[in-house]
Amino acid sequence: MKIFLLFYIILFAAALNAQELYFCKSVTENGKPIDAELKWEIQPFGTRISILYRSNNFLNDQIYYLFIDKKFDNEYKPFDSKTNRPDKQKKWMEFEFSFKEEGEYKIYIMDSEQKVLAQNYLSAFFSGSYNSIAKKSETSYSYYDDAKIIFSERVFSNKPYNSFRETSLSQNNGEVYIFIDNGKPLNTDVILVYIYQKKNRAFEYDEFVDSKKFKIDENWKSTFFKYKFEDAGDYKFAIFNQEEKPIKNGFIKVR
Repeated sequence: MKIFLLFYIILFAAALNAQELYFCKSVTENGKPIDAELKWEIQPFGTRISILYRSNNFLNDQIYYLFIDKKFDNEYKPFDSKTNRPDKQKKWMEFEFSFKEEGEYKIYIMDSEQKVLAQNYLSAFFSGSYNSIAKKSETSYSYYDDAKIIFSERVFSNKPYNSFRETSLSQNNGEVYIFIDNGKPLNTDVILVYIYQKKNRAFEYDEFVDSKKFKIDENWKSTFFKYKFEDAGDYKFAIFNQEEKPIKNGFIKVR
């Protein structure tokens, strides 16, 4: 049994090696990488990197998925994703992604059957002269003046899909995605969420319902979480940073 398992692992690794994934400045007309590297010096406003997937076979699937995981606390966690439709007469395809955050990334390609076709690792770092705004020890109250809270059906590729301000318990089983967008680094390691509800036609949102705490990367410009409503009503979501400074309030009606 152990011999069979070892053989399967070797066979799987060989299959992945046959599929190549490159991180490069650009790609030739024949699908060859130009200046491919595994370590990249990036700029705070973003550095565009071509992600080249090469296969031994023609790309016959309808759609391919690029997934980018980032390492947090020694564990790779979902960070972003993209999709692309291939030219079925080619054995390669190119994705483009703008890296704006330092870190260690695991990047992999999947087909429509969620099979991993290729994966590789990329390291991104800022030049020594750049001091990220997210490294500041304190955040002013005006820092979040342009922040937004968006309630949506779901989030894909770090973008809210089908946003709304009113929903029902029957829609998506009462589940809603809350998307927080600051337009610049959130500058906090923790997001604190306090949820209140209006009761008995009150003017104020004076009844405490729930609280949540989420760990994030301080360099993120946006983040999101999912919440399930159990009762109809008018709700207020009060979002704070780790210093208990307000980021934004969001309001939603649940029928």
